[in-house]
Amino acid sequence: MAFKAFIRSDTFARDALPRISIRKSHIGFTGAFVKEANLQHFGKVKIFIDEENFRMGFKFHNSDEPQSYAIFSDNPSNNTKATSAVQLIKQYAFIKKISELQDPLENQFEVKRDIQDKDFWIAQLCPAFERTSSSESDLKHLKGIYRYKRSNGEVVYIGKGDILSRLNSVDRQGWDFDVIEYSTIEYPAEQSKWESYWLDKFVEKEGHLPFYNKISGKGNKNA
Repeated sequence: MAFKAFIRSDTFARDALPRISIRKSHIGFTGAFVKEANLQHFGKVKIFIDEENFRMGFKFHNSDEPQSYAIFSDNPSNNTKATSAVQLIKQYAFIKKISELQDPLENQFEVKRDIQDKDFWIAQLCPAFERTSSSESDLKHLKGIYRYKRSNGEVVYIGKGDILSRLNSVDRQGWDFDVIEYSTIEYPAEQSKWESYWLDKFVEKEGHLPFYNKISGKGNKNA
């Protein structure tokens, strides 16, 4: 049996970019983010969600403002901090799905200061194929990104567009897969952006495109 590197799920990317990390029970703030946003001077954070655009916003403070979360030291040795946000993580399907990703590079996101409000920080998260279809009727009129998986968890295709019409296209009738996972995204440009995002992630991890992307040539940047 060939050796495969163990991927830690409890670590941050080590670079100079301010980042957050979405875990099952908390949201972590890297040392770079703590330093840039002066988080050592704040004890609370209010979190904002832009569900349509898969974004998360943060406003740090020390007041008694309601609906805020306490900030605590996550790892004193590297100056990281965190906030417990179990209810929030469970409430939003795409955030919950992100928290369950095993690769730490897939649940970490850069945080940027808002141009207009210097006290507001924004993290662009990602659609994470957070919904699963149980029948074709679930997919009617839905547009977005989607992936086909086999029962063993293997992803065999990543695509975009009208999910049901793509599924019923003639050239896919003989395809072998068991599950369709998807995220709804209205605009074609955004669909293309996130399709490319996940194809790139797949290639980075596996060294090749998903099986049906490869044989159909779709998304094959090396073709």
